[in-house]
Order: sequence, then structure tokens, then C-alpha cells
Amino acid sequence: MSSLLERLKRVRIVRAFVYAIVGAVSYPGLVWVNRLKISGTENIKNLPPRTVLFVSNHQTYFADVITFLHIFCAVKLGKKNRLGIPYYLLNPFTSVYYVAAEETMKGSWISRFFTLAGPIVIPVVINGFWRAFNKKGLKFKRKGSQLSVTFKKPMEIDYEAPTEKILAQVMDAIEQSKSHMMQGAHHWKTIDN
Repeated sequence: MSSLLERLKRVRIVRAFVYAIVGAVSYPGLVWVNRLKISGTENIKNLPPRTVLFVSNHQTYFADVITFLHIFCAVKLGKKNRLGIPYYLLNPFTSVYYVAAEETMKGSWISRFFTLAGPIVIPVVINGFWRAFNKKGLKFKRKGSQLSVTFKKPMEIDYEAPTEKILAQVMDAIEQSKSHMMQGAHHWKTIDN
């Protein structure tokens, strides 16, 4: 049974059907129930169809990923910094794989992993999803939240650098480095008290 599922996952029409259903169900929660703000799609418009790695902070298990699928499909059809009417779900972009979280990225294999994925690495910063969705990203916590997804310019990475340096560069680009996290207002209140 598991080998059949693995083979089905590789069939583009099956993935497209699943993406279309998930997209249709999730679209209202991103656009009507909450307010999705997208910026930086000019940084992803003319990328090659392969060997591109998007590295992101994440706030839920599924809502973030589903949002990326919407954005990639919309950009593929010429949308800039918006989703618009989701007719892109009729022909979704299905060649997408995800890796997230610092603990996922730790290890001596990171340099080789980035090299295999492409020299092209796009940092992505998301915000507001933790307010709007539960941790799994399948239920609403609060309606009317401002959601944002920002695609930054491709990174310049020295793949010969030590793993720790590459990881620090990536974590800083996705605004998850310790120095960046300490800039938040909630840390100022702690320090002042």
C-alpha cells in the first residue's frame, strides 16, 4: 500500500488535483478571513524551474506551506505580490519540496544540501500566521489577522565556508538569528524591567 502511495505522489495529475482541492479550501482563510500581504515576488518571477531553494521561518505546520503553494502558482501565471482570483488552481505549480526549522537545517550536510538544491537560495520571511492559525495550521485561532510573506533577493553563499557560518547567514536572512530576535519589542520590556 505504501509503495502505491509513493508512486501516486509522483504522478503530476494526482498532485495537481490534491493541490487544487487544498487550494480551494484554504483560499478563503488566507484572503477573506485574514488579510494576506505578499511582497518581493519580483525576486522569484524569473527563477529557473529547478535548483532553487526557498528557506523560510515558519509559524505553523501547514498554513505556511499552503500559502507558498498559492503564491508560487499565482506568480507562475503572472501575478505580482497578490493572489487575485485563484484560477491558478486549475494548473498548479507542483514541483515544490519543503525544509523548515533550524533543527532541520543543523548538521554537517548543510553545505552539500544547499549545493544540491541550487546555488540559488531565496530567503522568505512570514509573519502573522501564528496569530491566525493553530500550530498545525488547520484551525483558525483569530480572524482578521494580517498575514505577510516577503521574498527576499537571492542569497550569495560561500559553500566552502564552515557549516555554522552558512547556517548563521541563512538564519539572519530569514530573520531568525538570535541578534535579530532580540530586536523585538517584547525583549525591550524584559530588559528595561
